[in-house]
Amino acid sequence: MTPNDRGYLPVNVSAASAQLGYQPLRPTFLPAGFELAAATVRTEGKVLSLRYQRGFQQVVITTRTSPVAKGAAWPSPFPGAAFEQPRSVAIGAGPYRGTTAMRTGSIGSVPAMWGTDGKLAFTVWGDLSDDELVKLVESLR
Repeated sequence: MTPNDRGYLPVNVSAASAQLGYQPLRPTFLPAGFELAAATVRTEGKVLSLRYQRGFQQVVITTRTSPVAKGAAWPSPFPGAAFEQPRSVAIGAGPYRGTTAMRTGSIGSVPAMWGTDGKLAFTVWGDLSDDELVKLVESLR
């Protein structure tokens, strides 16, 4: 472990559930050309991070045990996004269907979304349009 990895270690996604205690969610939708570049797990907090890359562009998806109960406000988990007022978006499909996620992203910032069903939380950020961000979250399986 290096000082910069913050406890994240490489993992084979299919074997991650044994370390996490839950079945990892993966997207069934990604814009064309994105490929899985890295999968890491941090057992503290039961966090799985999946990084997809297309050239210099990237998308990072994390899942973790929820830090808040269902319906409770979860402040932005993204450092530096505090200056921007998040917008709510209803999730209409997938395991988070019926939940309300929070979304940020404006000129000069990377689009990001986070939410929870009270059991499993997600974050997504990267080089995606607003529509792609929602479609990706709704595609998690």
